[in-house]
Amino acid sequence: METLGDMGRPVVLPEFLKAESKLTFHVNEFNLVVSNLIGLRRNL
Repeated sequence: METLGDMGRPVVLPEFLKAESKLTFHVNEFNLVVSNLIGLRRNL
């Protein structure tokens, strides 16, 4: 089963998450929304 970010594939956010992504980017200067969606145990 493939998960988001498997094998380095890009993650494309749906429209309803893009606004949240822009609002939270400033916290650590990276995309927290995508970071929270991808699994820690994904295939690299």
